Amino acid sequence: MNSSSFAIASPNITGYSDYNVDQSQISNYKYSICAYKGDWINGVRSDWTEEVTPAYDLNPPVFDILTKDNEIFPDSLSVLWNVIENEDLREQYIDYGGGLISIPVYLRNYSIFPTGYKGRYKIKVIGKDYGNNEGKDSIFAIIYKHSTTNITLSIYREYNSRSRKYDGYISYVVPQTGNYSLYVKFNDGNWASSTINVGSLSGSVYIGEIPNNTTVSAFMGKFNGNTLISHSEIETEMFEDIPPEQCPLLYVFNGSEYLLDNSLLPRSEYIEEDYIDIYKLNVKPISDNGKVKFFITQNKDITYIDQILLLSVDHPKGRNVGIVHPDMRIISYVETDANFRAIDNKGTNFTDSVKTRGGGSWKGKNTDWLMVYKKEANEYVMTAYKPGPTPKLTFYSGDIRMYTRINPEDVIIFNIDTMMKYEPIESIIEIDYVNLIRELPDSPVELAFAEIDNMPYEMRISDGNYYKINPYDTLYFSFIEPPKKNQGFERDYFIFVKGYYKKGAKETFTIWKSMGLNDGIKFI
Repeated sequence: MNSSSFAIASPNITGYSDYNVDQSQISNYKYSICAYKGDWINGVRSDWTEEVTPAYDLNPPVFDILTKDNEIFPDSLSVLWNVIENEDLREQYIDYGGGLISIPVYLRNYSIFPTGYKGRYKIKVIGKDYGNNEGKDSIFAIIYKHSTTNITLSIYREYNSRSRKYDGYISYVVPQTGNYSLYVKFNDGNWASSTINVGSLSGSVYIGEIPNNTTVSAFMGKFNGNTLISHSEIETEMFEDIPPEQCPLLYVFNGSEYLLDNSLLPRSEYIEEDYIDIYKLNVKPISDNGKVKFFITQNKDITYIDQILLLSVDHPKGRNVGIVHPDMRIISYVETDANFRAIDNKGTNFTDSVKTRGGGSWKGKNTDWLMVYKKEANEYVMTAYKPGPTPKLTFYSGDIRMYTRINPEDVIIFNIDTMMKYEPIESIIEIDYVNLIRELPDSPVELAFAEIDNMPYEMRISDGNYYKINPYDTLYFSFIEPPKKNQGFERDYFIFVKGYYKKGAKETFTIWKSMGLNDGIKFI
């Protein structure tokens, strides 16, 4: 029978011996307790015990890190964990890339403040019990620094009239091109990462559907190994089930259902006075028994409409028609491959970013500007903007003040100079596409105002008698589809709305102006 001795430091405690037991040789113990007295030989011993079977601790401690794996933290993180152990820990360590750090065995949290690199970390918590059994757990995390943020992100969504869902996008502005890691999280889920190749300093990327009542978070970084060399902040956007506040909203019947096209009378958001809004439909109406049908819905404000007209414009395939600002002429045109440069107020070249639809963009706030330099004094510049998460935006394009709608819109701007400047006035504006266009004055076109089918009498003629649409009301109206003389032509529709809306039904000064069938439109 083998035996061992150990000393007692204080009464009524449980102690441990460092004696190693060979389980294959020894199955039972007898032990006595020795009180130290100068030396162990003269010490006072207790009686030997009866034979006992030692309890062998063969189970390692179980470590469980509670801090979420693959999370992203600004500046620092606090690691939390639990330990399950049938006895006690003898030693405990934490390691986040710089080697083992000894910590007290009773600790169950540890704050990490990186003084070295910012980037990806593997964080391990390790411990041993008195049986020399080791347990551990680990997580991965990204730690970035607020002070070195140099990427701008914006999360937004656009209504897809075909799928009747909201498509989600993240727009970005980065300091250099190359491969970036994009992290996206929906609600309280896990971060999903992807690698995107950024070929221009700004652009956007599709991230999937964003349903109503969804919170989306995003983070973007450029890594060299595990080290962050460029990064954004964590951007978070809540998309609630709230209808757009811009009023009124136009829905178009596409043959099977009504689809949201865009907002009308956008200038009323800033100037509550009567004016004529001319808009080229994005959703093409499909005839229903010879009728083209619409409805206008109103959310929080009150809309006053004096007259609505519908114009059909038939033109050869491959050619386009559009409205020229500021004099609201309708022209036939084709886009060109003319050279131009687009430089912002910081000297950054955004030419490649804005030359391709969806391939990049320029985003600026009210202290920024983008200048387009043309080799020749072309008359017309095509601009496509993205309203962004808060579409109540205005911007100057040359000397023309533009009022944006809730959905994207192509705008033709008359400009005979060799330079044209875009200047955001409120919040942020995103220019997705710029191109120079060539007018086709000799292109054959056929115009026809549609005959009214069903519409309140107040809206049939411009006479100063307004039809009032109250908050949350819906107005249905329709026209007789104009006959198409040339079946090989394509057709676009333009809607003319004379009126205004009041925000919160405040009193406002109103200017009345009559509009005849040819008032407010010229065709060249």
